[in-house]
Amino acid sequence: MLLLCHVPKVQVPHFQCRTGNECWMVFYECDYVPDCRDNSDEDHCEEKRAVDCELDFQDKMASDGKPLQSFQCDNGMCILGCRQCDGVMDCADNSDESGCNGTEVIPPCQ
Repeated sequence: MLLLCHVPKVQVPHFQCRTGNECWMVFYECDYVPDCRDNSDEDHCEEKRAVDCELDFQDKMASDGKPLQSFQCDNGMCILGCRQCDGVMDCADNSDESGCNGTEVIPPCQ
């Protein structure tokens, strides 16, 4: 949901695009879809997408009811397993894309 930054702040977590008066609710940031006109909502997302392996994936289920699979980056953080070898650097150290040869069949994220 687009918010106007110059309007008195609405009590929802939001971020402001780098240029202009655009503000977006935080769940639009780093969601692989550019929402800001300058695409700044997708800048520097590697560390925001990586999470603590034990805390954030423990006992979590995907929409199909199966346990979420994670991939542990070389720097110790984790991403969703379906983000590995997808052509997008999700680990800050790019370890999710190293060793990928393009023939991997990774189930899409749901």
